[in-house]
Amino acid sequence: MRETGRRWIRRVLLVAVWCAGVYYFFLGGEYSWPNLRALEHERTVASARLDSLQVAADSVSARADSLATDSFAIERTARERYGFLREGEHLYRFVGATGRTVDPSGSGD
Repeated sequence: MRETGRRWIRRVLLVAVWCAGVYYFFLGGEYSWPNLRALEHERTVASARLDSLQVAADSVSARADSLATDSFAIERTARERYGFLREGEHLYRFVGATGRTVDPSGSGD
Protein backbone atom coordinates (compact mmCIF):
# COMPACT_ATOMS: atom_id res chain seq x y z
CA MET A 1 0.00 0.00 0.00
CA ARG A 2 2.83 2.33 0.84
CA GLU A 3 4.45 1.74 -2.59
CA THR A 4 1.26 2.66 -4.46
CA GLY A 5 1.00 5.87 -2.42
CA ARG A 6 4.52 6.84 -3.45
CA ARG A 7 3.74 6.11 -7.10
CA TRP A 8 0.64 8.22 -6.89
CA ILE A 9 2.58 11.13 -5.34
CA ARG A 10 5.32 10.73 -7.93
CA ARG A 11 2.77 10.83 -10.79
CA VAL A 12 1.03 13.87 -9.32
CA LEU A 13 4.36 15.67 -8.96
CA LEU A 14 5.36 14.71 -12.51
CA VAL A 15 2.07 16.04 -13.90
CA ALA A 16 2.42 19.21 -11.81
CA VAL A 17 5.96 19.81 -13.07
CA TRP A 18 4.85 19.14 -16.65
CA CYS A 19 1.91 21.57 -16.28
CA ALA A 20 4.21 24.21 -14.78
CA GLY A 21 6.61 23.77 -17.71
CA VAL A 22 3.81 24.10 -20.25
CA TYR A 23 2.48 27.19 -18.46
CA TYR A 24 5.95 28.74 -18.37
CA PHE A 25 6.51 27.96 -22.05
CA PHE A 26 3.28 29.56 -23.22
CA LEU A 27 2.63 32.38 -20.74
CA GLY A 28 5.69 32.96 -18.59
CA GLY A 29 9.25 33.99 -19.08
CA GLU A 30 10.92 36.42 -21.42
CA TYR A 31 10.13 34.49 -24.59
CA SER A 32 6.53 33.58 -23.92
CA TRP A 33 4.05 32.91 -26.70
CA PRO A 34 2.34 36.36 -26.50
CA ASN A 35 5.71 38.12 -26.43
CA LEU A 36 6.89 36.18 -29.47
CA ARG A 37 3.70 37.09 -31.35
CA ALA A 38 4.15 40.77 -30.45
CA LEU A 39 7.77 40.68 -31.60
CA GLU A 40 6.74 39.03 -34.86
CA HIS A 41 4.17 41.77 -35.48
CA GLU A 42 6.72 44.45 -34.62
CA ARG A 43 9.19 42.89 -37.06
CA THR A 44 6.56 42.86 -39.81
CA VAL A 45 5.77 46.55 -39.22
CA ALA A 46 9.47 47.44 -39.18
CA SER A 47 10.04 45.50 -42.41
CA ALA A 48 7.19 47.34 -44.14
CA ARG A 49 8.59 50.67 -42.91
CA LEU A 50 12.04 49.70 -44.17
CA ASP A 51 10.61 48.87 -47.59
CA SER A 52 8.84 52.23 -47.83
CA LEU A 53 11.99 54.06 -46.74
CA GLN A 54 14.01 52.15 -49.33
CA VAL A 55 11.58 53.26 -52.06
CA ALA A 56 11.85 56.87 -50.85
CA ALA A 57 15.65 56.66 -50.77
CA ASP A 58 15.72 55.26 -54.30
CA SER A 59 13.47 58.10 -55.46
CA VAL A 60 15.70 60.73 -53.87
CA SER A 61 18.78 59.05 -55.33
CA ALA A 62 17.25 59.02 -58.82
CA ARG A 63 16.27 62.69 -58.48
CA ALA A 64 19.78 63.64 -57.32
CA ASP A 65 21.29 61.68 -60.19
CA SER A 66 19.05 63.41 -62.74
CA LEU A 67 19.91 66.82 -61.29
CA ALA A 68 23.61 65.97 -61.43
CA THR A 69 23.62 64.80 -65.04
CA ASP A 70 20.55 66.16 -66.86
CA SER A 71 20.51 69.86 -67.74
CA PHE A 72 16.81 69.66 -68.68
CA ALA A 73 15.96 68.45 -65.16
CA ILE A 74 17.95 71.32 -63.67
CA GLU A 75 16.14 73.84 -65.88
CA ARG A 76 12.74 72.33 -65.11
CA THR A 77 13.42 72.50 -61.37
CA ALA A 78 14.65 76.09 -61.63
CA ARG A 79 11.54 77.11 -63.56
CA GLU A 80 8.94 75.24 -61.50
CA ARG A 81 10.34 75.69 -58.04
CA TYR A 82 12.15 78.99 -58.17
CA GLY A 83 10.33 80.81 -60.99
CA PHE A 84 13.39 81.33 -63.19
CA LEU A 85 12.63 82.73 -66.65
CA ARG A 86 14.38 82.99 -69.94
CA GLU A 87 14.81 86.35 -71.54
CA GLY A 88 11.53 87.53 -73.04
CA GLU A 89 9.33 85.12 -71.03
CA HIS A 90 6.61 86.21 -68.63
CA LEU A 91 5.60 84.52 -65.38
CA TYR A 92 2.00 84.40 -64.25
CA ARG A 93 1.47 83.58 -60.59
CA PHE A 94 -1.99 82.76 -59.34
CA VAL A 95 -2.92 84.05 -55.90
CA GLY A 96 -5.37 82.03 -53.81
CA ALA A 97 -8.22 83.40 -51.70
CA THR A 98 -5.91 83.72 -48.68
CA GLY A 99 -3.54 86.00 -50.58
CA ARG A 100 -0.76 83.40 -50.65
CA THR A 101 0.92 82.47 -53.89
CA VAL A 102 -0.14 79.10 -55.26
CA ASP A 103 2.79 76.89 -56.23
CA PRO A 104 1.98 75.24 -59.59
CA SER A 105 4.40 72.36 -58.96
CA GLY A 106 2.52 71.35 -55.81
CA SER A 107 5.73 70.92 -53.82
CA GLY A 108 4.59 73.32 -51.10
CA ASP A 109 8.02 74.96 -50.70
